[in-house]
Amino acid sequence: MSTRRARETMTQPRSATPTQDDLDTLSLQLGRPVRDVVEIPARCRCGNPLVAATAPRLSNGIPFPTTFYLTHPTLTQAVSRLELPA
Repeated sequence: MSTRRARETMTQPRSATPTQDDLDTLSLQLGRPVRDVVEIPARCRCGNPLVAATAPRLSNGIPFPTTFYLTHPTLTQAVSRLELPA
């Protein structure tokens, strides 16, 4: 692949629909299997998920109160520092 084509491929926006690679990455980021992820609303520059969106109810019918949650370790660490009491 030419350098130009590789650059064009890297800059094309990826779909918000999660792929199996996305789900695998999310599982690694969270340290557990993911459930009922319906969208990847935000990605880092390299294309990895930053945020996962879940359905309001899991596939087994149990309500899931968190629609959007941070998954990228660097981002979650930064937000955790902001949330620390002063």
